[in-house]
Amino acid sequence: MSMHEYPRHRQITLALSGASGAPYALALLERLLAAGIQVHLLVSSAARVVLATEQGEQWPGKPAALAALLTERYQAASEQLRVYGKEEWFSPVARGRAPLGAW
Repeated sequence: MSMHEYPRHRQITLALSGASGAPYALALLERLLAAGIQVHLLVSSAARVVLATEQGEQWPGKPAALAALLTERYQAASEQLRVYGKEEWFSPVARGRAPLGAW
């Protein structure tokens, strides 16, 4: 299923800012993917530090590598998880067209 085949109500943007609570973020991500929701994921540098500190998680800095790691870990469908880097100015998230997850 390509990105455009997911109806808007089956997509959500999840942003990890670096606030404490990494286990909750990981549990939410896992449940969203298990439910067949397409997730547009943003992860700040501070969030990577919190994930490493609280969970022992060392996430790759490159969006494609992180998407591959998490897709495999959570057995998500191809293109179900989209990870965006801070330099992706034309992503749906940066253009104000990000799904907000209104069910």
